[in-house]
Amino acid sequence: MTGVILIQVISKRDRSILRDLAKHVKELSESPVMMERIKAWTRNNDLQPSRTMVLLELGGLGPEMDLLYEAFPDAGDFMAYRCEGNHARELEKSLKMKCLEHMTICDDSVINAYYDISWAVETGNYGVEIKSERGIDSGGRKLGFQIIPPIKDICKAMDVLKPRVFFCDKEGSLEKKAAAEEVFGDILYVRMRKQYWWTMGLTWDLINLIGMENMMVGMVEEPDAIHAIMRFLCDDSLRFARFLEEEGLFCPNSENDYIGSGSRGFTDSLPRMGKRPDGGAHLKDCWVLLESQETVLVSPDMFTEFVLPYQKKIAEAFGLVYYGCCEPLDKRIKSVLEIPNIRSLSVSPWCDEMIMAGACAGKHVYSRKPAPSILSGPAVDYDATGRDIINTLKTAEGCNLEIIMKDLHTTCGDIMRVKKWVDQARSLAGTVGL
Repeated sequence: MTGVILIQVISKRDRSILRDLAKHVKELSESPVMMERIKAWTRNNDLQPSRTMVLLELGGLGPEMDLLYEAFPDAGDFMAYRCEGNHARELEKSLKMKCLEHMTICDDSVINAYYDISWAVETGNYGVEIKSERGIDSGGRKLGFQIIPPIKDICKAMDVLKPRVFFCDKEGSLEKKAAAEEVFGDILYVRMRKQYWWTMGLTWDLINLIGMENMMVGMVEEPDAIHAIMRFLCDDSLRFARFLEEEGLFCPNSENDYIGSGSRGFTDSLPRMGKRPDGGAHLKDCWVLLESQETVLVSPDMFTEFVLPYQKKIAEAFGLVYYGCCEPLDKRIKSVLEIPNIRSLSVSPWCDEMIMAGACAGKHVYSRKPAPSILSGPAVDYDATGRDIINTLKTAEGCNLEIIMKDLHTTCGDIMRVKKWVDQARSLAGTVGL
């Protein structure tokens, strides 16, 4: 494998545009609003007294993002490309995306004075090819999909599964960093910073390899085979993490980094081992997401037997754990809390909020995820959305609380719903104007 990163020369005109844009980002990053948000996020994640944090993810709206630009003309004009070169446009888009939430919905997203470059890392596969088929929804988007698992006989899985082969194009990655530094490195701090996976929960990979039916039947009829595959996935995941750590490619994620299933990583609890001279990070200095949405229909006892031991092993390698996504954790909270280093727990729409509040109070961040369906139907009942928010505020009283609206894929053409929901959540939580 060889590096294929090509850096296009940036014209004098595009360079001037990018420098002005970088200065704008720098100015916003130093505003009192951003300073307050950083402090609030940090206190919340460190389990200190803090206000309720509010986020709404715009990324799933797809074509409806054009409606956002129409509703906020200043943002629409700002987001339009000015640069001409392809590489310059890549830099331009990245800088402008930093400002989008602040110019529109004004949630608790933070703008910082960094420009992050990703190490170009490849992981290969497990010795088998995983294929998928996608379905088209009424809007023409390919959101739905099904995985075609390559392994049919789980008892023979270990005969075909192979450890992945890892590679990084360091030279090409550093060339990309140098190109950004040449343009605006005296304005923004250009750094190598990337997260290489979303989850290390393992069961997503398990399902991709053997399928849902094989997993559920196998837990009853072929438990040794399921354990063997889970052990393999656990060891290979940690091997990848150790490769990144040893090569200086693993990056800190304790600042304005996406962590868990929607939160931000600001914390003073990390690092624990200290900075490395190569600029990388120790695993013990980072957050990791663990979840197991694929085992929702698995009993708590089977989760404890087939998933928990391997997730505990991964958790032990990291500094802090954000646990959960859409699965109702209240059904298995006793087992989940055996996992070391948990700092945040996801409270999905299907959770018993009272049970989760009892588990979180004083010990873990209560990371609430309201049902996106309340904003994606033909009409929105704002009395109902308000009651939902108030219920969470009352139930989670005494907890460090964040409310995150995610997985929103349509507003039925009424894009201002996103702004109204954020304003309502902030108002009810007593944070208007922050």
